[in-house]
Amino acid sequence: MGRNAEKNREQREKTRTSLIEAGRKIILKKRIDRIQVRDVAREARVGVGTFYLYFNDLQSFFLEGTRQAVEEIRGEVRKARGLQDGSAESDPLQRIRRAFEIFFDAVEKNREMFLMLILRRHDAGPYGRLIRKAFSEFVQDLTEDLETASKSGFTVPLSPRLVAEALLGMSLHIAQVYAEQNGNRRWLGKKEAVDTLTALSLTGMLKEGISRG
Repeated sequence: MGRNAEKNREQREKTRTSLIEAGRKIILKKRIDRIQVRDVAREARVGVGTFYLYFNDLQSFFLEGTRQAVEEIRGEVRKARGLQDGSAESDPLQRIRRAFEIFFDAVEKNREMFLMLILRRHDAGPYGRLIRKAFSEFVQDLTEDLETASKSGFTVPLSPRLVAEALLGMSLHIAQVYAEQNGNRRWLGKKEAVDTLTALSLTGMLKEGISRG
């Protein structure tokens, strides 16, 4: 009895995960406002009725998928910066660079998802609130690194939170430009984007004599 219940729970979780992954794949092929439930069900190889066993509608479905995506991305960034296991890079400037590298890796892997997040972050309702909350958490993480740099004596006294907010605006714009590129028309590479944002992060903040790496 207990084994059957556990097996059923695992199967339900597997089906739910398959639906979320199907949604991410479809977003890469089709505009979100043109996606229908049957598209998601077909991609996940389940019936339309199965979709409604897990989600009330497409809005709740995409909310859940987006929430998972941003949590995964933030987790990767925090892990790379050593904030989860205490192995943080001793040089706060390198931590900032690494955060941008992970950020653009995520943009590259989830181009349509990022464009959707960027373009719809000012939406009213639960979707817009979720996106804004996710971006505020990225600001919080960057603020921590800038505060560490400040305490280490690397920077002149500027508000780490204000600088982080400004950097978010620049980062989102450059990420949008990067994500909107297509094929041979690509002119902005990931390394150039990371180098530029890292340099802009530190311009005017570093004390004289400190290397910008």
